Amino acid sequence: MADNCFQRATELPPHLKQALEALLGRSIQADECVSIRTCRPTTAPEGEERGAAYRRLLDRANRTAARTKNVSDTEVDAATDEAADTVRHRPE
Repeated sequence: MADNCFQRATELPPHLKQALEALLGRSIQADECVSIRTCRPTTAPEGEERGAAYRRLLDRANRTAARTKNVSDTEVDAATDEAADTVRHRPE
């Protein structure tokens, strides 16, 4: 059984389109596509497990930050701008 589905709005049967619009709370336009993915819910850790996960995340962020200690703010800004520009103007 497939875990995801991709369908053009113009190819949706009317009853399915209406059901999806009710779920979305808005109309689906003719030039849109609908993508549905199923997944099992996950639970957030609690207690000490949550604290340990937070400490691992913080440690990872600190190690990443340490790798950039010799990079100026200007270089970071330029790299960020370049990456954003590349993503925004990437041909589809």
